[in-house]
Amino acid sequence: MTGRNVRFAIFALSACVLSGCGDRDRVVHAILPAARGLSEGALVRYRGIVVGSVKTVRIVDSGVRLDLGIERADAPLRTGDQVRITSVGMFGDREVDIVPGPLNTPRLATEGSLRAYPPDTLAAIREALVGAVVKNAFERLGVFDTARAPGQRTSSLQPPAARSHP
Repeated sequence: MTGRNVRFAIFALSACVLSGCGDRDRVVHAILPAARGLSEGALVRYRGIVVGSVKTVRIVDSGVRLDLGIERADAPLRTGDQVRITSVGMFGDREVDIVPGPLNTPRLATEGSLRAYPPDTLAAIREALVGAVVKNAFERLGVFDTARAPGQRTSSLQPPAARSHP
């Protein structure tokens, strides 16, 4: 290798290190008590911005281990950050939300681990309430009628009053 090639290689390596290109596909781990409805490929957000995706979801003795592929080098993850699973959208798609912790905690290393965010004690009540509201809306539309016998179908093309009940 000539001196010119060596200088170019050092320059390219330095630029890569300074730009954070070595961290582009870093993996961060988290262990949660449960991961209801979460699947591989789900989005990972930090401060509302998509920074990666869930690579693997595995059952372990202490709960569920998530391997999160962090694709954005500018996501300043720290050891004090915490992970929680959130529902988004009309159908409650699951995502991973990284909740920022104290700024005075050290940066999280590649292959580092994040703790679970404390559980939301009202989550089950909210889920039941949303389920009841959705069920009520479908009943009003005649799409889901609890007064019908199991197996009977309701046509969703007619208003409920126009349907005949056998």
